[in-house]
Amino acid sequence: MAIIDDRDLRELYRLSSGEHLQTLETGLLRFEQNPSDRDDFAELLRAAHTLKGDSRMLGVNHVEKLVHQVEHVLKQLQSQEISLTPLLAETLYNTLDAVKQLVQEATEDLPSELPSAIDPVRVLARLMQASSGVAESELMPLEPSPLPIAQTAPASLEGNSELIPDPQLIPEPIPESIPDPQLISDLIPEQPSEPEVTPSTTPPAVSNSVPALGADRPASSVPTSPATTSPPPARSLDRPTSPVHSIHSVNPITPPSAEPYHIDTIRVATRHLDGLVDRVGELAAIERRLSHQSALLDGLVRLWEELRLLDRGQQRISDHTLATDRRRSDQQRHQLHEEFQQALYGLRERVQNANHRLEAITDDLKDRTRSLRLLPLATVFQHFPRMVRDLAQQQGKAITLVVEGGETTADKQVIEALRDPLLHLVRNAIDHGIESAAERQAAGKPACATLRLRGAQQGDRVLISLSDDGRGLDRQAIIATAVRQQLYSAEELAHWQDEQIFELILLPGFSTRLEATELSGRGVGLDAVRVCAERLKGRVIVQSKPGQGCTITLTVGTTLAATQALLVMTRDRTLAIPLEYVHETRLVPVSQITALEGRPVILLEGEPVSATDLGDLLELPGLPPGPAPDRVDVIPHACVVLVMGRDRLAVFVDRLIDVQEIMLKPQSKLLVRVRNVSGVTILGNGDVCPVLHPPDLFATLGGRTSRNSSLSTADSLSMARPPAILLVEDSIATRTQEKRILETAGYDVVTATDGMDALHKLRSRTFDAIVSDIQMPRLDGLGLTARIRQMPEYDDLPIVLVSSLNSDADKRRGAEAGANAYLTKDAFNQAALLGILRELARSP
Repeated sequence: MAIIDDRDLRELYRLSSGEHLQTLETGLLRFEQNPSDRDDFAELLRAAHTLKGDSRMLGVNHVEKLVHQVEHVLKQLQSQEISLTPLLAETLYNTLDAVKQLVQEATEDLPSELPSAIDPVRVLARLMQASSGVAESELMPLEPSPLPIAQTAPASLEGNSELIPDPQLIPEPIPESIPDPQLISDLIPEQPSEPEVTPSTTPPAVSNSVPALGADRPASSVPTSPATTSPPPARSLDRPTSPVHSIHSVNPITPPSAEPYHIDTIRVATRHLDGLVDRVGELAAIERRLSHQSALLDGLVRLWEELRLLDRGQQRISDHTLATDRRRSDQQRHQLHEEFQQALYGLRERVQNANHRLEAITDDLKDRTRSLRLLPLATVFQHFPRMVRDLAQQQGKAITLVVEGGETTADKQVIEALRDPLLHLVRNAIDHGIESAAERQAAGKPACATLRLRGAQQGDRVLISLSDDGRGLDRQAIIATAVRQQLYSAEELAHWQDEQIFELILLPGFSTRLEATELSGRGVGLDAVRVCAERLKGRVIVQSKPGQGCTITLTVGTTLAATQALLVMTRDRTLAIPLEYVHETRLVPVSQITALEGRPVILLEGEPVSATDLGDLLELPGLPPGPAPDRVDVIPHACVVLVMGRDRLAVFVDRLIDVQEIMLKPQSKLLVRVRNVSGVTILGNGDVCPVLHPPDLFATLGGRTSRNSSLSTADSLSMARPPAILLVEDSIATRTQEKRILETAGYDVVTATDGMDALHKLRSRTFDAIVSDIQMPRLDGLGLTARIRQMPEYDDLPIVLVSSLNSDADKRRGAEAGANAYLTKDAFNQAALLGILRELARSP
């Protein structure tokens, strides 16, 4: 395996090769779709030639030889010596995938003696065969079994002592149009018994140790690396039925990798850096001005001290003091006052000017530095053309992907977070939404479907939509699934609008497919899209027309670091509420606060909206300052109406302060589970201000009313129902016993037979706690706990695990998954369970 030892060269090579490979893959996709258009070949050949030269210079010989052959095939396609057949296109893509893997191996901190996961001889031979018109059945296989070793090279290779594959495995005849056979011999390792001295032309920082022919590294040892701005990692070179010789990747036809997508570098135009340097120079000038103001301030202090001394001396002047001495003292005092006043006013003017200039420069610097982090949506959109092509071929469907709005920009952090949800949406559309060519033609549609990925800017929001012209969502199938999973009754759903019905597909575990496929049907994809949108301060909108297609739109903020926030005061604490969740602010008299089903509400546009005191909701100590008893119905309360989707919530605060742009600082890892708070910000006066997370506020309000609130009557403070427990247990005997214990103690118990069943029922109502077994079919207790903790609205929901697994490692895994308590069945007793529930949740 060739390894680049120089870290700087390694990073440069990794980034540049990623860009060149993305150019080759994108251009090849365009040419495959429009074979008559050869305008891009100059760019493709330039990318291949540059990558070949870089690889040769750094001693990555396998990449050099493979890219040389790719360049040769591109020239043949450009001159129309050969045509791009489906087999040749697939082989070219596979070759690019192999090059990606070889580049990845060459740029990682791995021993050079490790064998490569790629057999470059076979990859090169297959490309030669495909470009010469060999049938697919005659292509050299990619099995990882060791190849027979022949004798030393024939005389035609001019005495080269390297080994070559068995002639039976090399394509015969090799067409005259391919490069010299030295291409293959250069890729074959030397005999271990006859080591050669590394030629002086090879850079000393590079190792060219190559494994024996056919040697393969186990799949578990394939290196991994974080995602970068390079194209999507390579996919398997073998058929889907042969996973052994796979390339480590986010395979387009496999679920997304658990490793987060990360962009390592951002290209910045020099004019932006020049602007930053200019602003830094102005900051230095202001710093010098401020130093001068500091000297003036020292002068003011001296004048003030002289005035104080004169005042004390004036008091000691007696009536016998000469009038001339008094006049001289008064004149001196007046003169010092004049000097002090002039210096004070001059200093104020200078400080104000410097402050105004400093504000302008810092605002400009803030805008410029933010713009440096802005990336076009094309950064993430570029991963999908190849993926759609491969998935369409696997599904036997004809699909054209249309990408629009790739120039729309968003913060790097937002771009990174968008890839996985878009991946879920694309896979779902291809598997669920788009019909086969025969179905489409029978319905009077073109055989080739259109999948449209579009980005757009709307104020400070970015809209990303994925539309297909497929079969659309089946309202009745969604209703049937919701009823089958006991989420809602058929009577309830009959009155719902289409938009409400379609949003059910975003629930965890919801799928209209009775059987899971390789692509989808497990009910986890669209729920992950919803969770991701909420983390990006956005939402998901589902629209569909039967027989015409479906459009799913993500609306997210352009940045996560800076946001507009409403500052409020409650219980002598300043809190920030992100402005995108604020529907309106108003003053509400107490007389307009009524009770509905035991809870305080206010009427907005004729509809009741739940209301509560923000201090009560956050369980802050103290009482809100109330007006005098005779003014309680006259003085209105400051109210902030929050909105999340179709839900609204009115929270009362002591005072509305201001709307400001804040820089959100995320919580530390130690505080990542703090409910109702998404982070903190530093205010202008230096105070640390918590930034609230409104989705948590909506979830916190569910199932309880505020206590000690001066805004509601005693009736509205009482709990209208007993605390509800979701009991998850697959054993009917254990489930029955625990249910009786909990019901006897006064709890309202809902049972679920496994983790997947529990996820369905969790959305059906509000629960005060979950008691779950661990070992269960479909989804176990640890998986259930981890899934629940991924949903922000359930961050504060107590979870108690009860299991026969009693080792310390088992308990540690429960805590890592997010459980609040862990009980072993061998030590299980009624008092222990009830005591834990009383501590974690409210009592009956």
